[in-house]
Amino acid sequence: MDSGHFEPAVPAEPPGKRPGRRTFLLNLPAAAGVAAGAFLLYATFPEWSSLLVSAPPRFTPEAWRSVHRYRREAMARDFIERYPVIGMGREVVVGLLGQPERGNATRIEYTVALTAADYLVLTIEFDGTGQVIRAYVRQT
Repeated sequence: MDSGHFEPAVPAEPPGKRPGRRTFLLNLPAAAGVAAGAFLLYATFPEWSSLLVSAPPRFTPEAWRSVHRYRREAMARDFIERYPVIGMGREVVVGLLGQPERGNATRIEYTVALTAADYLVLTIEFDGTGQVIRAYVRQT
């Protein structure tokens, strides 16, 4: 009759004893594989390393320029909320944010985040005189 007691196939180490050399040697290839994979990922996509660094949430022109474009969502939202964007001239906006990634006479865009399926983009729309009439973050 089964007593419900389970005996492990490999005896456990006594409490307080450090794992032995065998355990270390068994885990070494896995650790080396993870390190090699991380290095390969970094070497292939060096801009990804900046995604691991947290972006400052408050907008300043210096912070905006120093952070990877995929880490700017919080700053873009802060820019819209704290700065008097509506009515700003196009030259002022470009002076604060730098040259846009995309744009035309009535709209400019800056990618601010990468999502699982697409991007978040800071979109700034202008009237016929080059004044901001709308600014928002949208998903592409």
